[in-house]
Amino acid sequence: MRSASGLEGAALGANQAFDRGVMDRVLSALGSRVFLMNDVREPGPIIFQTRHTLASAVRSANRAKKAGGDVARVAEQRAALHQKWAELQAEANAKLAALQAKARGPALAISRAQIAPRKADIDVGTLVLTWLPFRRDASGNPSYAFALG
Repeated sequence: MRSASGLEGAALGANQAFDRGVMDRVLSALGSRVFLMNDVREPGPIIFQTRHTLASAVRSANRAKKAGGDVARVAEQRAALHQKWAELQAEANAKLAALQAKARGPALAISRAQIAPRKADIDVGTLVLTWLPFRRDASGNPSYAFALG
């Protein structure tokens, strides 16, 4: 058995006596939730039993099952949302087509008319004139004729 070989190597590394026949019988006689711990600082292996290991394994299995159910539930919700989105998109497209058809209506003739302004309609409040002198360099590019400060 590989477990016995590992225990034998650990015992020899710690200069402890190891009887492989006894260890094989002990390992084969272990029941469920019964474990053998070999601490090299202790004079021999310790056998202990626990309920916690089985309970945590069951919890892990339930958690995995629940996560699988969550994935399936999310996939169903996603499919339902895609279906609803497609229905809403079709409804919006139908309403848009109806509005476009209504907006087209009969063709209206557009005519041009020129209206001359009256002097009473013109009001000049503030007039601002800005002049920024520039000059052209030898390559023809414009540059300011003043310093920006």
